[in-house]
Amino acid sequence: MKKYLIAVLLGAVGIFAGSMTSCNRDNGMGRLQVKLMDAPSPYDFDAIYLDVTGVEVNIESEGAEGKWFVLSTGAGVYNIMSLVNGSDVLLANAELPAGQLKQVRLILGDGNTIIVEGISHRLVIPSGDESGLKINVNETIGEGDELTLMLDFDAAHSINVQGNGGYHLKPVLRGVILERTGSIHAIVAPVDGSVAVFASNGTTSFSTYAEPETDQFLLRGLPPGTYSVSIVYPGSDQAIIFENLTVTAGVVTELETGH
Repeated sequence: MKKYLIAVLLGAVGIFAGSMTSCNRDNGMGRLQVKLMDAPSPYDFDAIYLDVTGVEVNIESEGAEGKWFVLSTGAGVYNIMSLVNGSDVLLANAELPAGQLKQVRLILGDGNTIIVEGISHRLVIPSGDESGLKINVNETIGEGDELTLMLDFDAAHSINVQGNGGYHLKPVLRGVILERTGSIHAIVAPVDGSVAVFASNGTTSFSTYAEPETDQFLLRGLPPGTYSVSIVYPGSDQAIIFENLTVTAGVVTELETGH
C-alpha cells in the first residue's frame, strides 16, 4: 500500500512539473534584446557620445492595442563611432508579450557630445525630440521567440553642423530584427580616404564605409534577397560593381574583392 501511494504521489509530482514546464514554455511571451550599432561615417569626427537613459517599445497584442513597455535599460554614455563592423552594445533584454512590435523609443539625456579635432562640443537636440526618438519597426514577436532588435544609427545623416560652429543631433535610425536579416562582409584595397559601399536589392539601398584601420566593412540588417554591391574608392568616378550576391537570414555573406 505504501509503495502504491508513493508511486501515485511521484506520478502526480511528475504531472505537476510537466504542467509547470509547459506553462513556462507556452506563456504567451517572447524575449527581446535591444542593441545599438553604428555605420562608419566618412566625416572626420573623433567620437560621438550618446547619453542613453531609456528604451521603450510599443506592442500590439491580444487585449492590448499599442501598449508601451518601459524596459530595464543599461543606461550610459556610449561612443557610437566605436560600434562598427560587428561591434554593438546591449541596451535592454526583456520578456515581452507576443504580438506586433510597432515602435521603439530611444530616450536620450543631455550628456550628448561630439569630439572634433580633439575638442568636445555639445550635441543639441532640436525642440520636440526630447521626449524620445521613435523608430518604426513593425515586426512580430512570436510566443517563445528570442529576438535581437538592432538599432542602426546613421552618423553620416544624424549630425548637422551649424553656421555658428555648433552641432545639432537629429538622429537617423532604423530598427531591424537581426535573426531575420543577413550581412555582407568584405575587405577592400588599402587607400587613403573613405571607401564608400552601396548595396541594393532593387527596391532599397543601404550604404556604409570601410573602416580605415582594417579596410573592412560589414553591412548588417539586410533583408534576404539578391543584391548588387558597389564599391567607390576616393578620387574615382567609377564604382566597382558586384552583381547577384545572395543574402540569407542569419548568414554573413562574404564578398570576394580580391584583397
